[in-house]
Amino acid sequence: MTDVIHHVPDISVMFTELYRVLKLNGKVCILTESHEQIEARFWSAHFPATVTAEKQIYPVISEIVSSANQCGFLLEDIIKTDCRQSFTISPEFVNTVENKGFSMFHLISDEDFSNGLKLLKEDYENKVVINSYHGQTLLWLKKE
Repeated sequence: MTDVIHHVPDISVMFTELYRVLKLNGKVCILTESHEQIEARFWSAHFPATVTAEKQIYPVISEIVSSANQCGFLLEDIIKTDCRQSFTISPEFVNTVENKGFSMFHLISDEDFSNGLKLLKEDYENKVVINSYHGQTLLWLKKE
């Protein structure tokens, strides 16, 4: 499951169904972001309203694990992919943002979006070097 769990209205229902259909010793991997990782996204500086909006819909990692445990899953591993990166903003990224290619941009006001897009374009045009420490979290769950 890649970047899906924050769209699931009731994760306990999801885990109950996953547990039902998964064979014994089967595994589920959930790729998501912790609240700290959401805060660390480089574009959070351009679009701070996305942080508040996304933290309201992304479940806390401990809540995901707890819900999975209550449905019978065992946590096998948590892997964080956070790494340091230095880069300039690509024209492809600007284009994706302009087209609201990430669901988070539909959660903020038009004003917050316009202000953030202006800042993002300025950093792109000025070839600002972005220093980022960000990644995702993989949760490996097993049915025993």
